[in-house]
Amino acid sequence: MGQNTNISKNYWGETIAVCLLSANTLFFFPLDKVLLIFFVFALVIARGEKMIVPINNWIIYILVLISCVVSSAINLTASVITLFPIPALAFVYFAVHYKDFFRLLYGGMTLHVVLGFLILIVSYIIPDIGWYGSLWTKGMPFIHTPMGFVSTVQVYGTLCIIWLILYYCKRRMNDVTRVDKLLYFIVTVAIIATCNRSTYLFYFLLLIFNDRRILLLYFIVVSIAIILLFNEGLGNVLFNIDTLESRSELLEGFNLSFWKTGNIYTYLFGRGTNILGEEVLNKVKWDYRSDIENGYAMLLHTYGFWGLGVFVFSALAFVVKLFLQRHWQLGIIVFYYFFISSYFTQEFVSTSFYLLIIAVCLVSNMNKKATYEFTGN
Repeated sequence: MGQNTNISKNYWGETIAVCLLSANTLFFFPLDKVLLIFFVFALVIARGEKMIVPINNWIIYILVLISCVVSSAINLTASVITLFPIPALAFVYFAVHYKDFFRLLYGGMTLHVVLGFLILIVSYIIPDIGWYGSLWTKGMPFIHTPMGFVSTVQVYGTLCIIWLILYYCKRRMNDVTRVDKLLYFIVTVAIIATCNRSTYLFYFLLLIFNDRRILLLYFIVVSIAIILLFNEGLGNVLFNIDTLESRSELLEGFNLSFWKTGNIYTYLFGRGTNILGEEVLNKVKWDYRSDIENGYAMLLHTYGFWGLGVFVFSALAFVVKLFLQRHWQLGIIVFYYFFISSYFTQEFVSTSFYLLIIAVCLVSNMNKKATYEFTGN
Protein backbone atom coordinates (compact mmCIF):
# COMPACT_ATOMS: atom_id res chain seq x y z
CA MET A 1 0.00 0.00 0.00
CA GLY A 2 1.39 3.39 -0.99
CA GLN A 3 1.23 6.68 0.78
CA ASN A 4 -2.35 7.78 1.44
CA THR A 5 -3.14 10.61 -0.93
CA ASN A 6 -6.86 10.92 -0.22
CA ILE A 7 -8.39 14.03 1.32
CA SER A 8 -9.04 14.05 5.04
CA LYS A 9 -11.42 16.39 6.79
CA ASN A 10 -8.48 18.51 7.96
CA TYR A 11 -7.61 19.47 4.41
CA TRP A 12 -10.91 20.71 3.02
CA GLY A 13 -10.08 24.39 3.56
CA GLU A 14 -6.76 24.09 1.74
CA THR A 15 -8.34 21.93 -0.95
CA ILE A 16 -10.99 24.54 -1.69
CA ALA A 17 -8.24 27.17 -1.85
CA VAL A 18 -6.34 25.07 -4.42
CA CYS A 19 -9.56 24.69 -6.40
CA LEU A 20 -10.00 28.47 -6.43
CA LEU A 21 -6.34 28.76 -7.40
CA SER A 22 -7.35 27.48 -10.83
CA ALA A 23 -10.41 29.76 -11.12
CA ASN A 24 -10.01 33.04 -12.99
CA THR A 25 -13.58 33.79 -14.12
CA LEU A 26 -15.43 33.23 -10.87
CA PHE A 27 -15.20 36.89 -9.84
CA PHE A 28 -14.56 40.23 -11.55
CA PHE A 29 -10.87 40.14 -10.54
CA PRO A 30 -8.18 37.49 -11.25
CA LEU A 31 -8.72 35.40 -8.12
CA ASP A 32 -6.26 32.73 -9.29
CA LYS A 33 -3.34 35.15 -9.41
CA VAL A 34 -4.20 36.78 -6.09
CA LEU A 35 -4.39 33.38 -4.40
CA LEU A 36 -1.16 32.26 -6.04
CA ILE A 37 0.76 35.11 -4.44
CA PHE A 38 -0.87 34.25 -1.10
CA PHE A 39 0.18 30.61 -1.53
CA VAL A 40 3.79 31.64 -2.17
CA PHE A 41 3.96 33.45 1.17
CA ALA A 42 2.06 30.66 2.96
CA LEU A 43 4.41 27.98 1.64
CA VAL A 44 7.49 30.01 2.57
CA ILE A 45 6.15 30.42 6.11
CA ALA A 46 5.21 26.73 6.31
CA ARG A 47 8.60 25.51 5.08
CA GLY A 48 10.81 28.26 6.46
CA GLU A 49 14.48 27.34 6.60
CA LYS A 50 13.69 23.84 5.30
CA MET A 51 13.00 25.28 1.86
CA ILE A 52 15.82 24.22 -0.45
CA VAL A 53 15.79 25.15 -4.15
CA PRO A 54 18.43 23.48 -6.38
CA ILE A 55 20.95 25.76 -8.06
CA ASN A 56 19.74 24.85 -11.57
CA ASN A 57 16.25 26.03 -10.60
CA TRP A 58 17.72 29.32 -9.43
CA ILE A 59 19.45 29.77 -12.80
CA ILE A 60 16.17 29.29 -14.67
CA TYR A 61 14.33 31.55 -12.24
CA ILE A 62 16.88 34.35 -12.68
CA LEU A 63 16.64 34.06 -16.48
CA VAL A 64 12.85 34.31 -16.32
CA LEU A 65 13.10 37.22 -13.88
CA ILE A 66 15.39 39.07 -16.29
CA SER A 67 12.96 38.43 -19.17
CA CYS A 68 10.00 39.85 -17.28
CA VAL A 69 11.75 42.85 -15.75
CA VAL A 70 13.75 43.92 -18.83
CA SER A 71 10.72 43.59 -21.13
CA SER A 72 8.64 45.69 -18.75
CA ALA A 73 11.39 48.29 -18.22
CA ILE A 74 12.19 48.81 -21.92
CA ASN A 75 8.51 49.18 -22.82
CA LEU A 76 7.69 51.21 -19.69
CA THR A 77 4.89 48.81 -18.76
CA ALA A 78 3.97 47.01 -15.56
CA SER A 79 1.44 44.47 -16.79
CA VAL A 80 0.32 41.84 -14.31
CA ILE A 81 0.37 39.24 -17.08
CA THR A 82 3.93 40.13 -18.11
CA LEU A 83 5.25 39.83 -14.55
CA PHE A 84 3.08 36.84 -13.62
CA PRO A 85 5.79 34.18 -14.28
CA ILE A 86 7.87 35.61 -11.40
CA PRO A 87 5.51 34.62 -8.53
CA ALA A 88 4.16 31.64 -10.53
CA LEU A 89 7.58 29.96 -10.83
CA ALA A 90 8.29 30.68 -7.17
CA PHE A 91 5.02 28.94 -6.37
CA VAL A 92 6.10 25.90 -8.42
CA TYR A 93 9.46 25.64 -6.67
CA PHE A 94 7.90 25.85 -3.20
CA ALA A 95 4.81 23.70 -3.81
CA VAL A 96 6.71 20.66 -5.11
CA HIS A 97 8.55 20.46 -1.78
CA TYR A 98 5.37 20.63 0.32
CA LYS A 99 4.58 17.03 1.28
CA ASP A 100 0.81 17.51 1.42
CA PHE A 101 0.43 19.29 -1.89
CA PHE A 102 -0.22 16.09 -3.85
CA ARG A 103 -3.51 15.43 -2.10
CA LEU A 104 -4.40 19.13 -2.05
CA LEU A 105 -3.88 19.39 -5.80
CA TYR A 106 -5.78 16.16 -6.40
CA GLY A 107 -8.67 17.40 -4.27
CA GLY A 108 -8.63 20.88 -5.78
CA MET A 109 -8.73 19.56 -9.35
CA THR A 110 -11.49 17.13 -8.34
CA LEU A 111 -13.68 19.97 -7.05
CA HIS A 112 -13.11 22.19 -10.07
CA VAL A 113 -13.60 19.48 -12.70
CA VAL A 114 -16.71 18.05 -11.04
CA LEU A 115 -18.27 21.50 -10.53
CA GLY A 116 -17.58 22.36 -14.16
CA PHE A 117 -19.21 19.11 -15.26
CA LEU A 118 -22.27 19.70 -13.05
CA ILE A 119 -22.62 23.24 -14.45
CA LEU A 120 -22.50 21.74 -17.95
CA ILE A 121 -25.46 19.47 -17.11
CA VAL A 122 -27.42 22.33 -15.54
CA SER A 123 -26.71 24.56 -18.57
CA TYR A 124 -29.11 22.50 -20.69
CA ILE A 125 -31.86 23.36 -18.19
CA ILE A 126 -30.76 26.89 -17.27
CA PRO A 127 -28.90 28.34 -20.30
CA ASP A 128 -28.18 31.63 -18.49
CA ILE A 129 -26.13 29.97 -15.76
CA GLY A 130 -22.85 30.86 -17.46
CA TRP A 131 -19.45 29.18 -17.01
CA TYR A 132 -19.83 26.92 -20.04
CA GLY A 133 -19.16 27.11 -23.75
CA SER A 134 -20.77 25.72 -26.90
CA LEU A 135 -19.97 24.62 -30.44
CA TRP A 136 -21.68 27.64 -32.03
CA THR A 137 -18.57 28.41 -34.11
CA LYS A 138 -18.95 24.94 -35.64
CA GLY A 139 -22.64 25.49 -36.36
CA MET A 140 -23.89 23.47 -33.37
CA PRO A 141 -24.80 25.92 -30.57
CA PHE A 142 -27.06 23.29 -29.02
CA ILE A 143 -23.97 21.28 -27.94
CA HIS A 144 -22.55 22.73 -24.72
CA THR A 145 -18.97 22.30 -23.54
CA PRO A 146 -17.62 22.43 -19.96
CA MET A 147 -15.43 25.35 -18.93
CA GLY A 148 -15.62 25.47 -15.16
CA PHE A 149 -14.28 28.74 -13.81
CA VAL A 150 -11.58 29.26 -16.46
CA SER A 151 -11.45 31.30 -19.65
CA THR A 152 -11.36 28.55 -22.29
CA VAL A 153 -12.46 24.96 -22.80
CA GLN A 154 -8.84 23.94 -23.39
CA VAL A 155 -7.76 25.23 -19.97
CA TYR A 156 -10.59 23.22 -18.40
CA GLY A 157 -9.31 20.23 -20.35
CA THR A 158 -5.85 20.82 -18.88
CA LEU A 159 -7.34 20.68 -15.38
CA CYS A 160 -8.83 17.29 -16.29
CA ILE A 161 -5.42 16.15 -17.57
CA ILE A 162 -3.78 17.25 -14.30
CA TRP A 163 -6.31 15.16 -12.41
CA LEU A 164 -5.58 12.13 -14.60
CA ILE A 165 -1.81 12.45 -14.11
CA LEU A 166 -2.32 12.36 -10.34
CA TYR A 167 -4.92 9.58 -10.55
CA TYR A 168 -2.64 7.27 -12.53
CA CYS A 169 0.09 7.88 -9.95
CA LYS A 170 -2.34 6.92 -7.17
CA ARG A 171 -3.33 3.81 -9.09
CA ARG A 172 0.28 2.67 -9.38
CA MET A 173 0.57 3.03 -5.60
CA ASN A 174 -2.61 0.97 -5.06
CA ASP A 175 -4.19 4.01 -3.46
CA VAL A 176 -7.40 4.20 -5.52
CA THR A 177 -10.80 3.94 -3.84
CA ARG A 178 -14.28 3.36 -5.28
CA VAL A 179 -14.83 7.11 -5.14
CA ASP A 180 -11.67 7.65 -7.18
CA LYS A 181 -12.92 5.18 -9.80
CA LEU A 182 -16.24 7.02 -10.00
CA LEU A 183 -14.37 10.30 -10.38
CA TYR A 184 -12.29 8.71 -13.14
CA PHE A 185 -15.49 8.05 -15.06
CA ILE A 186 -16.75 11.62 -14.50
CA VAL A 187 -13.44 13.17 -15.59
CA THR A 188 -13.37 10.95 -18.68
CA VAL A 189 -16.87 12.08 -19.69
CA ALA A 190 -15.90 15.70 -19.00
CA ILE A 191 -12.89 15.38 -21.32
CA ILE A 192 -15.06 13.92 -24.08
CA ALA A 193 -17.57 16.74 -23.58
CA THR A 194 -14.90 19.41 -24.21
CA CYS A 195 -14.89 18.56 -27.95
CA ASN A 196 -11.41 20.09 -27.93
CA ARG A 197 -8.85 18.53 -30.24
CA SER A 198 -5.82 19.59 -28.21
CA THR A 199 -7.34 18.08 -25.05
CA TYR A 200 -8.17 14.89 -26.94
CA LEU A 201 -4.57 14.53 -28.14
CA PHE A 202 -3.33 15.04 -24.59
CA TYR A 203 -5.84 12.50 -23.28
CA PHE A 204 -4.94 9.88 -25.90
CA LEU A 205 -1.27 10.40 -25.10
CA LEU A 206 -1.98 9.51 -21.47
CA LEU A 207 -4.00 6.48 -22.53
CA ILE A 208 -1.10 5.15 -24.60
CA PHE A 209 0.86 4.79 -21.38
CA ASN A 210 -1.88 3.89 -18.93
CA ASP A 211 -5.02 2.45 -20.57
CA ARG A 212 -4.30 1.18 -24.07
CA ARG A 213 -7.36 -1.06 -24.02
CA ILE A 214 -9.60 1.98 -23.55
CA LEU A 215 -7.69 3.76 -26.33
CA LEU A 216 -8.41 0.81 -28.65
CA LEU A 217 -12.08 0.97 -27.67
CA TYR A 218 -12.14 4.70 -28.52
CA PHE A 219 -10.58 3.98 -31.89
CA ILE A 220 -13.23 1.40 -32.74
CA VAL A 221 -16.16 3.52 -31.51
CA VAL A 222 -14.96 6.72 -33.21
CA SER A 223 -14.29 4.86 -36.47
CA ILE A 224 -17.83 3.47 -36.49
CA ALA A 225 -19.30 6.85 -35.50
CA ILE A 226 -17.45 8.66 -38.29
CA ILE A 227 -18.71 6.16 -40.85
CA LEU A 228 -22.33 6.28 -39.65
CA LEU A 229 -22.70 9.92 -38.59
CA PHE A 230 -20.31 11.89 -40.80
CA ASN A 231 -23.15 13.58 -42.67
CA GLU A 232 -24.90 14.42 -39.39
CA GLY A 233 -22.26 16.84 -38.11
CA LEU A 234 -19.66 14.69 -36.33
CA GLY A 235 -17.22 15.14 -39.18
CA ASN A 236 -17.62 18.89 -38.81
CA VAL A 237 -16.54 18.63 -35.17
CA LEU A 238 -13.52 16.44 -35.78
CA PHE A 239 -12.30 17.64 -39.16
CA ASN A 240 -13.42 21.26 -39.37
CA ILE A 241 -10.41 23.30 -40.52
CA ASP A 242 -12.03 26.70 -40.02
CA THR A 243 -10.53 27.01 -36.54
CA LEU A 244 -7.08 26.15 -37.91
CA GLU A 245 -7.48 28.80 -40.60
CA SER A 246 -8.68 31.31 -38.02
CA ARG A 247 -5.55 30.65 -35.93
CA SER A 248 -3.48 31.67 -38.94
CA GLU A 249 -5.60 34.78 -39.44
CA LEU A 250 -5.22 35.66 -35.75
CA LEU A 251 -1.46 36.00 -36.35
CA GLU A 252 -2.06 39.00 -38.63
CA GLY A 253 -2.13 41.32 -35.64
CA PHE A 254 1.03 39.75 -34.22
CA ASN A 255 2.85 40.24 -37.52
CA LEU A 256 1.93 43.93 -37.62
CA SER A 257 2.67 44.55 -33.96
CA PHE A 258 5.95 42.62 -33.80
CA TRP A 259 7.59 41.83 -37.14
CA LYS A 260 6.64 45.07 -38.88
CA THR A 261 8.15 47.29 -36.17
CA GLY A 262 11.72 46.92 -37.45
CA ASN A 263 12.89 47.67 -33.89
CA ILE A 264 15.84 45.60 -32.66
CA TYR A 265 14.83 46.11 -29.01
CA THR A 266 11.33 44.84 -29.77
CA TYR A 267 12.79 41.77 -31.45
CA LEU A 268 15.09 41.09 -28.48
CA PHE A 269 12.82 41.89 -25.53
CA GLY A 270 9.30 42.11 -26.94
CA ARG A 271 6.62 44.73 -26.38
CA GLY A 272 5.99 43.95 -22.71
CA THR A 273 2.39 42.84 -23.25
CA ASN A 274 0.43 40.03 -24.89
CA ILE A 275 -2.33 42.46 -25.91
CA LEU A 276 -2.50 44.05 -29.35
CA GLY A 277 -2.97 47.81 -29.57
CA GLU A 278 -6.09 49.46 -30.99
CA GLU A 279 -4.20 50.79 -34.02
CA VAL A 280 -3.27 47.19 -34.92
CA LEU A 281 -6.77 45.81 -34.33
CA ASN A 282 -8.20 48.38 -36.75
CA LYS A 283 -6.15 46.78 -39.54
CA VAL A 284 -6.93 43.08 -39.03
CA LYS A 285 -9.91 40.78 -39.63
CA TRP A 286 -10.26 39.58 -36.05
CA ASP A 287 -10.54 43.09 -34.59
CA TYR A 288 -12.27 41.88 -31.40
CA ARG A 289 -9.45 39.51 -30.36
CA SER A 290 -6.79 41.67 -28.74
CA ASP A 291 -4.97 38.76 -27.09
CA ILE A 292 -2.44 36.53 -28.87
CA GLU A 293 -3.52 32.89 -28.84
CA ASN A 294 -0.47 31.16 -30.32
CA GLY A 295 2.02 30.38 -27.56
CA TYR A 296 5.19 31.08 -29.54
CA ALA A 297 3.79 34.33 -30.94
CA MET A 298 2.70 35.37 -27.44
CA LEU A 299 6.21 34.81 -26.02
CA LEU A 300 7.85 36.69 -28.87
CA HIS A 301 5.43 39.61 -28.65
CA THR A 302 5.70 39.87 -24.86
CA TYR A 303 9.34 38.96 -24.14
CA GLY A 304 11.07 38.89 -27.55
CA PHE A 305 13.62 36.35 -28.70
CA TRP A 306 15.30 36.49 -25.30
CA GLY A 307 12.12 35.35 -23.57
CA LEU A 308 11.35 32.69 -26.19
CA GLY A 309 14.92 31.42 -25.85
CA VAL A 310 14.59 31.20 -22.07
CA PHE A 311 11.36 29.24 -22.44
CA VAL A 312 12.83 26.77 -24.96
CA PHE A 313 15.97 26.32 -22.84
CA SER A 314 14.01 25.80 -19.61
CA ALA A 315 11.47 23.47 -21.22
CA LEU A 316 14.14 21.33 -22.90
CA ALA A 317 16.12 21.16 -19.64
CA PHE A 318 12.99 19.94 -17.85
CA VAL A 319 12.25 17.31 -20.51
CA VAL A 320 15.85 16.07 -20.62
CA LYS A 321 15.94 15.81 -16.83
CA LEU A 322 12.80 13.66 -16.84
CA PHE A 323 14.26 11.41 -19.55
CA LEU A 324 17.56 11.06 -17.67
CA GLN A 325 15.55 9.98 -14.62
CA ARG A 326 13.78 7.44 -16.89
CA HIS A 327 10.40 9.10 -16.42
CA TRP A 328 9.54 8.48 -20.05
CA GLN A 329 5.83 9.19 -19.83
CA LEU A 330 6.29 12.43 -17.93
CA GLY A 331 8.97 13.61 -20.36
CA ILE A 332 6.74 12.99 -23.37
CA ILE A 333 3.77 14.65 -21.63
CA VAL A 334 5.79 17.76 -20.85
CA PHE A 335 7.21 17.89 -24.39
CA TYR A 336 3.71 17.74 -25.86
CA TYR A 337 2.33 20.36 -23.49
CA PHE A 338 5.20 22.80 -23.90
CA PHE A 339 6.00 22.50 -27.59
CA ILE A 340 2.94 21.11 -29.41
CA SER A 341 -0.08 22.20 -27.40
CA SER A 342 1.29 25.76 -27.33
CA TYR A 343 0.64 26.01 -31.07
CA PHE A 344 -3.12 25.62 -30.54
CA THR A 345 -3.37 28.08 -27.67
CA GLN A 346 -1.15 29.34 -24.90
CA GLU A 347 -1.76 28.89 -21.18
CA PHE A 348 1.30 30.82 -19.97
CA VAL A 349 -0.97 33.44 -18.39
CA SER A 350 -3.08 30.81 -16.63
CA THR A 351 -2.32 29.03 -13.36
CA SER A 352 -3.18 25.75 -15.11
CA PHE A 353 0.21 25.89 -16.85
CA TYR A 354 2.07 25.97 -13.54
CA LEU A 355 -0.26 23.50 -11.81
CA LEU A 356 0.51 20.93 -14.50
CA ILE A 357 4.24 21.47 -13.95
CA ILE A 358 3.69 20.92 -10.23
CA ALA A 359 1.72 17.73 -10.91
CA VAL A 360 4.52 16.35 -13.08
CA CYS A 361 7.16 17.22 -10.47
CA LEU A 362 5.13 15.67 -7.64
CA VAL A 363 4.61 12.43 -9.56
CA SER A 364 8.28 12.40 -10.54
CA ASN A 365 9.34 12.80 -6.91
CA MET A 366 6.99 10.01 -5.79
CA ASN A 367 8.43 7.63 -8.39
CA LYS A 368 12.16 8.22 -7.99
CA LYS A 369 12.72 4.57 -7.13
CA ALA A 370 10.56 3.24 -9.95
CA THR A 371 10.76 3.50 -13.71
CA TYR A 372 7.83 5.43 -15.09
CA GLU A 373 7.15 3.26 -18.12
CA PHE A 374 4.29 1.83 -20.15
CA THR A 375 1.84 0.00 -17.94
CA GLY A 376 -0.88 -0.80 -20.42
CA ASN A 377 -3.39 -1.48 -17.68
